[in-house]
Parts: sequence; C-alpha cells; structure tokens
Amino acid sequence: MDWRTLLFSFRGRINRAKYWLATLIYTGAWLLFCLVAAVAMSGIHAVASSALTGAGPTLLALGIIIFVGAIWSSFAVTIKRLHDREMSGWLLLLLWGLPGPLNVIAASWADSGSLVLTIVIGLISVTLTIWGFVEIACLKGTTGPNAYGADPLEVKLTRRWRA
Repeated sequence: MDWRTLLFSFRGRINRAKYWLATLIYTGAWLLFCLVAAVAMSGIHAVASSALTGAGPTLLALGIIIFVGAIWSSFAVTIKRLHDREMSGWLLLLLWGLPGPLNVIAASWADSGSLVLTIVIGLISVTLTIWGFVEIACLKGTTGPNAYGADPLEVKLTRRWRA
C-alpha cells in the first residue's frame, strides 16, 4: 500500500500498525507546523508590527491546509481501520460525531441544574469515546478476507514468504 492510498483512500483495510503510523504522521506534521509558526512569529515584537501582515496570513493558510488534509486523511484511515474490524465506516458518525454534541448538551443542562442528566449524558459520551478508541486503535482486525478486502496481515506474510 502506497502513502497516498494509506492516507487518502477510503477503500480497503489497514492494520493497527498502519493506523498508528498515520497518527504519528499527523502528530509530526502538526508539531512541525507549530514549530515553524513559533519561529516565524517570535520576531514580531522585535520588528515592526508590519511583519505580522506577511507571516500571519501565510501561517493561517498553511494551518488551514494542514488541518483540512489531516481531517480528510484521518477519516480515510479510521474508516479503513473500521473495515479491518468488519464494520461500516458509517459507525464513525457514532464514535466520533456523537460525543461532541453530547458534551455540549450535558454542559447546557449542567447550567440549568440538571445534575443527573448531565452525569448520564457525560457517561454516554465517555463510553462512546472509549469504545471508539478500543475498537479503532487497540483491537485486532478480523482474520482472513472480509467484505472490505483481504487481510492486511496475510498479504504482508504472503509477500514475505515469496521473497
């Protein structure tokens, strides 16, 4: 599997190692961006404020490009990981999409004094988050081919034995 397929395709399956490799790539790209931004912005107080007009919009555009690319890629990688567990990519809506709104609802109910509902909704949100993490990042994929493709570990072993 090439890098483009790993990071941007929604088809097929990937094992846990490739999922964590992609996560490492996202983390490295974001840390590199933060380092570049910090270095670029560090001289602003020493130089005239007009320096911000050149660096600010450029860094903002670069940050948006990295963010959009990472979001697209993380959806692709996570869906392939769900495929490896023989689950539909639509499950991602439940695992990633629902905890955020649930937290907002819980926070709004906490302000109105509904402590029991706040705790119940918070527990549902935490449960979905933990379930998603374990399902996507920790559990082994299904052994052998499934509806989404060949077992990525079997393909790897087959190639190694032929060499």
